Amino acid sequence: MGLVETIRTKPAVGATVGTVCLVAAVVIIYTTLADSGTGFTPQKYAYFSDDDGKTYFTDDMNKVPPYEKDGKQVVGAHVYKGSDGNLFVGYIERAPNEKAKALIEKARAEILENAKAGNTSPDSERLGIMTSNLEVKKPGDAKWVPATSRQAAAVYVVKNPDGSDATPVFP
Repeated sequence: MGLVETIRTKPAVGATVGTVCLVAAVVIIYTTLADSGTGFTPQKYAYFSDDDGKTYFTDDMNKVPPYEKDGKQVVGAHVYKGSDGNLFVGYIERAPNEKAKALIEKARAEILENAKAGNTSPDSERLGIMTSNLEVKKPGDAKWVPATSRQAAAVYVVKNPDGSDATPVFP
């Protein structure tokens, strides 16, 4: 069953994937508007983890994971607030190789350059390049999956222990 078929038969998966994409687009647009002289304060930090999502910390949001810090490999961490109020890592992400990392860095730079030139509309082509060059997994899972694969749809669904949807949080 492909991603499109999964979304057709399971609307909740489609809604979750759409929400994740929307949140990513909003963060990027917010950052580009901030850099374009509109008066917005740019987001400077993102969440990362160096222990497979058991814990997390903030670092420069412009770093493309994985990267090395204190001798450990660091990946991006998507943090959520549970129904009990506690924060936890819902899933982690990274570029699978140096070529993918370079493509993500180039797409980010082009989005910022376009924003500085006054074009602050969403850039779906470059956002697609960024997403298609990532892989994701739940903390503790053994296998990474491409961020645009049908297996990734399950990774993006982050639930509380009581089964309710968890709420994403940002630094």
